[in-house]
Amino acid sequence: MGSNNMVADYACIAGAVAGLIPSYSETRVVGCSSGGSCGGGGAMYGMSRTSLNSITDGTSNTMLVGEVSGAINLNESGTTCYRPGGPYGWPMGTGNGTAGPTSDRLFNSTTVRYGVNVKTGYSNGAGGIGTDSSQNYPLGSNHTGGANVVLGDGSVRFLINAITLDNLARLATRDDGTILPGNY
Repeated sequence: MGSNNMVADYACIAGAVAGLIPSYSETRVVGCSSGGSCGGGGAMYGMSRTSLNSITDGTSNTMLVGEVSGAINLNESGTTCYRPGGPYGWPMGTGNGTAGPTSDRLFNSTTVRYGVNVKTGYSNGAGGIGTDSSQNYPLGSNHTGGANVVLGDGSVRFLINAITLDNLARLATRDDGTILPGNY
């Protein structure tokens, strides 16, 4: 007899991998079990206690949660429905209880590494995409042209597929010093 999982279509935004934002040095990134990078520069990294005061870019310029629905294509297994929670579903939470972004199993969160709705070109375990807690799963949806995110001020924004990776990384980082214009 099989079991049912509560697979989430949303993930917390832990930050962005280092090197995506020109002239900004991200140092709060560690390696993770899926071969990816776990961020700590966002508002909702593992075991975080982020205060509003630490979101210096402003709550309307910082993502908290994003859509991660829709299947991606892993080269060796075709189109598969993986999520940042792995096969465990939403209740899994943070893995080993380590404070900060240093847990190697941060379920149900993602660190920006790829553009919105990038669904192809992945290998299992490579680049933070795989069967077990995919820390770099791309924001994406089954909507045409983009995906929804929730910002720190409570508003919902539809990010188009064409958003540049550096602007996506800026939205994922709470204190990079860049305020983006209203249209990304």
